[in-house]
Amino acid sequence: MPRRPEYRSLTRKAAARVAKEFDVTEHAEVIFTTVSRAIDAHARFRNRPDYWRVRNALEELVKPLRQARLVATKYQTTFAQALFDTLLRRLGELFTYEAIESLSGKYVPRRPRFREDDFEDFEAKARLDRSVAAALAGAKLLVPFFQEMLKAVEDSLKRLGPPARGRRLKQLLRLYLIMELAKLYEWLFDRRPTSTTRGDFTKFCVSILHEMRFDMAGVEHAIADALKSEGYLKR
Repeated sequence: MPRRPEYRSLTRKAAARVAKEFDVTEHAEVIFTTVSRAIDAHARFRNRPDYWRVRNALEELVKPLRQARLVATKYQTTFAQALFDTLLRRLGELFTYEAIESLSGKYVPRRPRFREDDFEDFEAKARLDRSVAAALAGAKLLVPFFQEMLKAVEDSLKRLGPPARGRRLKQLLRLYLIMELAKLYEWLFDRRPTSTTRGDFTKFCVSILHEMRFDMAGVEHAIADALKSEGYLKR
């Protein structure tokens, strides 16, 4: 007998049913898009290079980022002038105003709104403005910048988890999807998801997984595992 498919794709019609059930009809498309992106991300994950090669590469990337953060923290004053016209200005060209503000902790004045006759050189002027703002923020800008990069890589390493085998490999998409649904649930309902068996988040996940014809065996444990992975529950 042919093996039963692991799941079927969520349709817009099915997403609309779930949205109506939970009284968020206006966000049916968001539910559909979130699930579709999760499936695409999982497909890329399954087609990734060898697990240990990926893990080793991420761990190797973590090392210099940690070192860079430490060096930037220790030598902020020393770097201030040396990097003023080079790295700091270049980062300013690449960053948005909001990014510079977030990293430096200071408000960055925007250029006045442009007129139609200076539209062509507005971006060049704004880029220069941002580069000066980043340079004036000084080397302390580098500390949170390296920290953000380090956190993103460490999160990727954490999400990689242990090598998938057997049943875990079969249920990996379900687990990953629940992790994405946790973030969606918090955004939709402005409350943290819980692993309570009869709780709203469990009902939300089950409704979507049911529409997609997933194997529901052990789904409560999968929800708890997903919430632990995302930091909603203590390990």
